[in-house]
Amino acid sequence: MNTSEELNKPLSTKRRYGVMAFILVILGGAICMGLFGGVVLGYLTSQYSPLRWMDESWSDKGIAITQRRGDVLIAAIERYRAQHGDLPKTLDALVPDQLGEVLSPVVGDRQWHYGRLMNYPSDYYLSVDSRHINQSHYNGIESLHYNSFDQRWDTEKEESLLY
Repeated sequence: MNTSEELNKPLSTKRRYGVMAFILVILGGAICMGLFGGVVLGYLTSQYSPLRWMDESWSDKGIAITQRRGDVLIAAIERYRAQHGDLPKTLDALVPDQLGEVLSPVVGDRQWHYGRLMNYPSDYYLSVDSRHINQSHYNGIESLHYNSFDQRWDTEKEESLLY
């Protein structure tokens, strides 16, 4: 038999099953790796992961960007207060009249925390916290916060030892 006849010859049933089994093993492996990779990546960035601090970006640049975004919110809060005679109940109340959108912080838990100051109800705080604030194993920045009473941004750093 010459080579062109061999190429045109149909595969034997055994060989066909072998090729299909090989393809299934390759596809199954790829699917398992995708699922496993997704689970592992999800865990590493979840709140339960011991490595979660790695993605908090408490860099000087990240803090500066977050403060600029916070300054935009502070200006919108003050415009709201001037217009309504009181503070907004939530940051979402600023949209769309005062802001197009509330931009998230780029550090910490990437969420704004906002409310009235306990002993000064006409004043407010705006902050972003670390995902692991108050956890004994952490040694680093716990929060970046602003309060309208002092009218300044501060960072709180945990100085505890790692244990």
